[in-house]
Amino acid sequence: MLKNTIHIGFTGNQHGMSEIQYNVFRGIIILLNSQYDIVFHHGVCIGSDEDAHNIVMDYTNAKIQLHPPIKTNKMFKVENNKRIKTKDPKEYLERNRDIVNASRFIFATPKTNKEKTRSGTWSTIRYNRKKNKHTYIILPKGLVVKDKKE
Repeated sequence: MLKNTIHIGFTGNQHGMSEIQYNVFRGIIILLNSQYDIVFHHGVCIGSDEDAHNIVMDYTNAKIQLHPPIKTNKMFKVENNKRIKTKDPKEYLERNRDIVNASRFIFATPKTNKEKTRSGTWSTIRYNRKKNKHTYIILPKGLVVKDKKE
């Protein structure tokens, strides 16, 4: 049976997912992998991007599109793999917009329950909202909130 391809974006905090965010995201991505051929887009930053990358590599057969930032001091090292393609480095804001623009919807694992003004994760969520796409926000205690399109 042929599966449809779905492009999924990811944004998260640089401190990493909480244990429950990790487990919830892992369960969701495994389920999606059983139904779709996934192309997974993320920003290659330490913390949650690295957690999500490892989940996708370990539990799915998804292809991964890396959207690296120009500044490399907060990037994690990605091992070469035929499933991975890397885009040209861009400034954080532009790179985050590329992730949103390439994706049907995004998952977000913010460090806080409430929206913050000076946060790359929340900025990406706001841009996704502006683009009229859904965001599935996995809050630190595991609650998944579907952010409404405007």
